[in-house]
Amino acid sequence: MVSTGLRFVCLRRLVLAALLPLLCEGSLADPLLTPLSPPVAAPEFELEQYEGDPTRLADYRGVPVIVNFWATWCPPCRAEIPELIKLQEKYRDKLVIVGISDDEGPVEDVQRFVTAQKMNYIIAMGSPQLRKLFHGVVALPTTFVLDFD
Repeated sequence: MVSTGLRFVCLRRLVLAALLPLLCEGSLADPLLTPLSPPVAAPEFELEQYEGDPTRLADYRGVPVIVNFWATWCPPCRAEIPELIKLQEKYRDKLVIVGISDDEGPVEDVQRFVTAQKMNYIIAMGSPQLRKLFHGVVALPTTFVLDFD
């Protein structure tokens, strides 16, 4: 299948060790990935990082982007954070990870958590509008992979 532009894939199970080779080689044949059929254009969005800096999807054109919806209170989210940190460290020049916190508490609580966990990727606070853009966020964690075909 040939398509142009950005598309996104909702991960049903996150196996980070296999993720990047799939992205870099352009193969989505792995059964762990569930491609949206037909592929759809990823929504354009702008986020305010928890530190206050803006980030836009358009800033990362040409680079695979992992968008991970998570929360500080979510045990499975907490379990996958070390793997996301390792992935960002290993492939920092070839991959962008954006963590979208679904916490409803103060931003300061998320900031303390991010600092304590030494999270090395972009963190932004979620919003109802952002959840509408990414259909399929019904539980946490939920991860989307955005790539170019």
